[in-house]
Amino acid sequence: MGAVLLTMVLIFFIFNVNSNDRSTLSLSKKTMELQDRNKTIRLYFMSQDRSKLVEEDMVITENNEKDIIKQVLVALKKGPQTPGFIATIPKDIEFIQAHFDKDEHMIELNISANYAQLKTSEEVFLRASIVKTLTSLPFVDKVQLTIAGEPLLGTDGNPLGPISSDDIILDKRNPLNTEYVEVQLYFSNEDATALKLEKRTIAINPNEPLEKYVLEQLISGPTQKELNKTIPVETKIKGVQTNDGICYVDFSNEFRSKHWGGSTGELYTIYSIVNSLTELPHIQKVQFLIEGEKQETFKGHVEFSHPFERNLDLIQQ
Repeated sequence: MGAVLLTMVLIFFIFNVNSNDRSTLSLSKKTMELQDRNKTIRLYFMSQDRSKLVEEDMVITENNEKDIIKQVLVALKKGPQTPGFIATIPKDIEFIQAHFDKDEHMIELNISANYAQLKTSEEVFLRASIVKTLTSLPFVDKVQLTIAGEPLLGTDGNPLGPISSDDIILDKRNPLNTEYVEVQLYFSNEDATALKLEKRTIAINPNEPLEKYVLEQLISGPTQKELNKTIPVETKIKGVQTNDGICYVDFSNEFRSKHWGGSTGELYTIYSIVNSLTELPHIQKVQFLIEGEKQETFKGHVEFSHPFERNLDLIQQ
């Protein structure tokens, strides 16, 4: 009984939001929406084979945003009630402070320094479960994570920034032989004037080339609503391999026949691929093939037979 009381006291202090909050959290229209649907949200945990996120319903008993967020985080930390589900928050990881920015519809969540000791797969599932759970609240669009007060960094050493549910992609193929990596993908921006970076965490089989996964993600298109696809979805990957720093990409004929055309459109398609692949440290150039053959031009505007190098001029700063 004493241990239970001590745990409750610790939880109270861990989630205590300081008196300098930017605003008092009153009931919002979106909070009322939560009440209108019987105050049930989804918590996200790990499946028994550790291959994917699984959902568990939770009834909200609190009434304002601050207390709802606190209740959800306590439940996520406590772990699943469903047999076979696995907790994603290790016991030595604590949520130090949670602040809700009502104007941005964003939760700023500070996590204890032990986060840095997690394995890659543990980190991916922890981050994914937190973001998917908190953004299931109707008044939350994104989550900003910090570690012991410092920004959470990506694999490139830069801050990840706010994370939305759309940023979480766990396309698992083989749960027994999988790693998680962050890839950097370039898509056309909203007004088709530049390429813009989208970072994405994906599941891969380490025995398959990472280049293939990058191409598959590009073909699937962007998750950010303000970005546009650069490759026809009908495109098939016939083959991909890298030799001496040159990545040879062989696409099906649909890559060209289904393309929308135009000199600018051709450039953005080519360099969305080239700039994404050359984010991988072992690739410096990309050589395109269509149905196993080099082509003189892509669709009549861009010379296509030579290897392409990275083009930073097309990237939106």
